[in-house]
Formats: sequence, structure tokens, C-alpha cells
Amino acid sequence: QEILREDSYTSKFIHMTVPDPSDFGKMCLAFASDEIARLLIRQTQLEDNVKVIRFLDSTANYSDAGGIRGKLFELFAHERLQKGGVYEIRHLENAKNATPATTTRVTYPAWELNEYTDNNIKKGVYNLPLSKNNETVDSLVLDEHNRDAFLFQMTVNEHHGAKVNGLKSLESFLSNYERISLIYVVPRDKFDKYPWQSYRTTAGKTFKKWNTTNRWIKDINQFVLKMELSEAPKRQNDKEITNNDNNKHVKT
Repeated sequence: QEILREDSYTSKFIHMTVPDPSDFGKMCLAFASDEIARLLIRQTQLEDNVKVIRFLDSTANYSDAGGIRGKLFELFAHERLQKGGVYEIRHLENAKNATPATTTRVTYPAWELNEYTDNNIKKGVYNLPLSKNNETVDSLVLDEHNRDAFLFQMTVNEHHGAKVNGLKSLESFLSNYERISLIYVVPRDKFDKYPWQSYRTTAGKTFKKWNTTNRWIKDINQFVLKMELSEAPKRQNDKEITNNDNNKHVKT
């Protein structure tokens, strides 16, 4: 009840929202704004990163906290990916009866952070928008040799969908890249059964208007990456996948 009191600090940071406008009987908790979420998680991480990890782990099956868990996980995952490490990853097949791909491991280096505005996207860095301005991609890394483009989407939901408009808006940055990977970054409890994500319109409906200007999107390889909720990402002398031309994300 404390969260509903108008005079409480909690109510200024966290709001009760209705995720589905057609069903006002279901409500969930969400941060008042992305900026508040960023400030709170950064302060919490400075004081005790273990608390963030425990909260993310303990709310996996608590739907009312979905909005808060999703935002905390997104910020947590951005920080981890940018610092590099070893992660489990799996290729997603676009087929109902496809045999699940073998899980492998990928090693990412530490990337310099580029918090960009507008279209100030750079090569060889971890590009993170200052404000959420793309409905499909949360962050991206473009290698400096025009070979691989890694598009990251953080989510705690099993069905997210890939919005075609979000990918189209990045076409000018991606057009020269040989391989484009859309990587869904998920917590451990979603990794094993995470499915291929269908392409959607902005309204969330199945996208059907394929043509010569957007057909390149169908060639994007989808992957799911497991983000362990541990105090530090794994680091070891593993094979460097992202910088090895003969062993890329892309399934051959």
C-alpha cells in the first residue's frame, strides 16, 4: 500500500501502470521514467550490486514486478555487455519443428561506451542511446571492418517480436555489413526455450508487406544470449568468436 500513497517517495519513483489497455484489471509496477531507472540502478550498483542481482532473480515469476524487473535487467545487461565477457549463445531457427541449435560460447571484448543522441552511431564501440528511440534495438556494435553488426535487444519476455520499422531506421548504418545479428539478451530462466521472434508492425501485428526495400531484414540472423545474474561476468581464455573470420555468430 505504501506505493500508492501520494506523499511517499516511492510513488514518485515507481508507478502502477496498465500494460494492456483492454484489461484494466491487470496492473504492474514500473519506473516513473527511464532516467529515474538509470539513476537508481547506478546508485544501487555503487552501494551493493548483489541487491540488484537478488531482486532480478527473485522476481522471475512475479508478474506485478515485470515492468521494474524488465528495466533493471536491461540496464544490468547493458553494463555487463559493454564490459565484455564470455556468454552462452544459441542460433534461433525460423521453423516450428526445427531442431534446437547447439549452444555455444561467445567472447566479447570490453567496448568503449558511446551514449549517443540522434544518429551519432560509431564503429567499434558499444552504442547506447541516451533515450529509448528504437522499438527493436536497445544497443548495437558495428565492427570497424564492415563485417559484423551486432544488434542487442534486452528482454525478460519470451515473446518480444522484432519491429520492422525499428530495423529499417538503422538501414543506413547496416547496409555495408556482411553479417547482421539480432541478439536477444535474456535472463537464465528464459534462455533454454526462447524461440525465434516473428517480424511485427509497430502495432504488434504480423508484418506482411515485404518488398525489395526491406527484404534484407529477412536475412538477419537471430540469436538468444544468456545473461547470468552473477556478480561478475565470466572471463576466461576462450576462443575469440567476434574477431575470428572463420567462426562467427552466423550459422553456416
